[in-house]
Amino acid sequence: MLRLLLESRASLECLDSDGSTPMFYAAMAGNVLCLDFILQVGGPAAFQTCDYLHRTALYWAASNDQIPAVRWLLERAGGCFHIDAQSKHGRTALAKAAWADLPDLAALLLAHRADPRVRDDHGRNVMHMACWGQWGGRRGGKFVNGRMAGASPRCVDLLLQSSLGRECLQVVDRDDATPMHIAASTGALDVLQVILKTDVGRRVVHVPPEGARDFIPLAGAAFRGHE
Repeated sequence: MLRLLLESRASLECLDSDGSTPMFYAAMAGNVLCLDFILQVGGPAAFQTCDYLHRTALYWAASNDQIPAVRWLLERAGGCFHIDAQSKHGRTALAKAAWADLPDLAALLLAHRADPRVRDDHGRNVMHMACWGQWGGRRGGKFVNGRMAGASPRCVDLLLQSSLGRECLQVVDRDDATPMHIAASTGALDVLQVILKTDVGRRVVHVPPEGARDFIPLAGAAFRGHE
């Protein structure tokens, strides 16, 4: 069908209201055969674009948990974009995987050397995203694809297996909050249990990083009423 439409002078460069081309739709729906065809017809240039919010095809595939499409993009079109490319608000594909509790997807991105230390425009890294529980935020709770969601203990455990991931645990965001502050303030008990099994987690509890001393995780839990 793509071939027929292109033969009728449809364009792979046409944009929707978000600035997305047909390639983005193939990525977000996980249509690997269509991605193959687009690469064959449009070449690498078809994958070197982003939408109006600076989101790449990799970002959209990750946001929709399309692991085959993510793998295809990394292996066949990885030279067309940076794996840590950031959206307008500084989010990466790995950050989306952690936010949405997609550990298999996060593992795939980490295996291709995605950097968990990248920080968004609020100063938060991937560990902050994985530690965010079901409460708090602008809407009063955490929502993923329209549904209320919780933290990602499996992504946290995955991140803690590397030195870069453990480093993320000590980073303070613009609100002077570490990932443990986020977990304690948003009711993510399952994540706190994972973190406190590690030496670095126990150190952050007793000696908070510079800038976080006035609002320790225990205070966050007490303030939010998480017994």
